Amino acid sequence: MSYVLRNALIPTSTGYETVDVYIEGERIAAIGSGLKDSVPLTRTATSTELDARDKLLLPGFVNAHTHSSEMWQRGIIPPYPLELWIAQLHEYSPLDTEKVYLSALGTAVETLLTGGTTVVDHLVLIPGQELATIEAAVQAYRQSGIRAFIGPLIQDQALSTGVPTGESTDLEHEAYPLTTAEVLKIVEEAVQQFHRPEEGISLMVAPTGIQLCSDDLFKGCVELSQTYNLPRHAHLLETRAQQMLAQEKYGCSAVEHLDRLGYLDDKTSLAHCVWLTDADIEILARTGSTVVHNPLSNLRLGSGIAPILKYRQAGVNVSFGCDGSASNDSQDLLEAIKIGSILHN
Repeated sequence: MSYVLRNALIPTSTGYETVDVYIEGERIAAIGSGLKDSVPLTRTATSTELDARDKLLLPGFVNAHTHSSEMWQRGIIPPYPLELWIAQLHEYSPLDTEKVYLSALGTAVETLLTGGTTVVDHLVLIPGQELATIEAAVQAYRQSGIRAFIGPLIQDQALSTGVPTGESTDLEHEAYPLTTAEVLKIVEEAVQQFHRPEEGISLMVAPTGIQLCSDDLFKGCVELSQTYNLPRHAHLLETRAQQMLAQEKYGCSAVEHLDRLGYLDDKTSLAHCVWLTDADIEILARTGSTVVHNPLSNLRLGSGIAPILKYRQAGVNVSFGCDGSASNDSQDLLEAIKIGSILHN
């Protein structure tokens, strides 16, 4: 099927321009004025013409960080600081794959309706049903037609380890139910079953962050990324507490530590990045890592405001994310882009 969009408004380096756009199958074949004269008659004879006058035509947006399963927790959890908020989040997590499927479908539809054509889903896994969880999300994204990057949200440490101790040495943490090797095996099996980038579904390695993950888990993810050519994703320094925790665990910043582990490169995207030092910013610029700005969730939970203008001036690549509906209340990508742009004025 072919289409000609007539008189669409497109942005240019100097303003706006009115053009026709010829689409053949799933590809843009031509952009310009008066395409009726330049497109072969055999094509125009079978093309559907659409009047795009007074419509602004833009590239598809990327929702570069979300958690689809939080669709079920929209509006339920008060805006506590993240470390308290996340404990309640786990109380309401969906525990059946049908809900995972429906929430992924809802995330895809809401993203599509607000201009997004790609979603990065840091997917919360149902314990004991990890592969079934991923399969349910894959099914939803295939049916919606959106391009999806699914990063199974993994950890190998208990939730209590994610809070700084304040130099206390007598705290004991419960063991995580899976070993590091078992967690990595789940991810590798998921990649082998579902990673189909040519079909619009890609898997990512996606440890939740330094607060709940060991060095061995990060190193294992780097190996999987290199073996299967996978993108990398993680939360990074969303709160002041995480900045303090990194100093307790490593004696240096979280960014410096991840750089030493080899986790940072041009395939790596990092959600939030609110509490970075100047040295951290230089490392992200040098490694080509991408910061995912999630302004609405950071404002809602009081996590802080990432100094995005400073990052851009340093040459750091920046993208936008909605984050999950439990900390944002929507998947409106245009809203995230608007707030994330004007916030820094």
